[in-house]
Amino acid sequence: MNDLLAAASLDHNEPFWKHRGTLETFGFLRVTGLFEREEVLRIRRGLESLFTPTADFVEPIYHRKSAQYLRDEDHGESRLARRVRMFYGPPDPWLFQRLAHFRNQLCGVHPDWAFSRPEDGWWTACHFNHYPRGGGFLNAHTDVDYVRDEPMHGYCQPVLYMSQRGEDFATGGGWALTANDAFVDLEEGREIGDVVIVGGRTIHGVRAVDSEAPAVPDALVGRVVAITTPLRVTS
Repeated sequence: MNDLLAAASLDHNEPFWKHRGTLETFGFLRVTGLFEREEVLRIRRGLESLFTPTADFVEPIYHRKSAQYLRDEDHGESRLARRVRMFYGPPDPWLFQRLAHFRNQLCGVHPDWAFSRPEDGWWTACHFNHYPRGGGFLNAHTDVDYVRDEPMHGYCQPVLYMSQRGEDFATGGGWALTANDAFVDLEEGREIGDVVIVGGRTIHGVRAVDSEAPAVPDALVGRVVAITTPLRVTS
């Protein structure tokens, strides 16, 4: 792991003021120890056993029901070019609750803010993202620009890594730019169970996952993460 990644890495038991300072300094934060590798793998194996390319097999937390989908840059279906499957509504809410509670305390609000129910006009979208082998990617963006809003206490989004480069895929993966425009490979030295938190105004994305490898459309192969995304409540 390079010096920059090492400096931006903290154990989850460190005080939140230290986490906040690190996030403000680097624009991202790597948190270790919040999840055990085996508990994350258990969840991923459950997803793999349920996976089909078209079925919507998970239920939503709120009113929103969204079928899993695969978006391609050629389809023009989104403001943000991407190739990713999303599974909304977790079969294991505790995993997302732990992520959201850590996010909220990092932002200085009470642990359950906008998680169990909408609050201050915000709610939490809980989803697994699958960047499939054969070129799954996410273009450069900031979360604040994409959501087009920001809570009063600021915006950050935790990403739980459920796969590992070198084990589940060979090339590509998450990246970010620091405030000084230094490129950071977020996959370097990162293990299953680690959490990466990206600031709302940090430019980041996902480089194409195993772009030269053949796609496997009927299996959950490639890069898999879990995310709690703060979104504005819409009527």
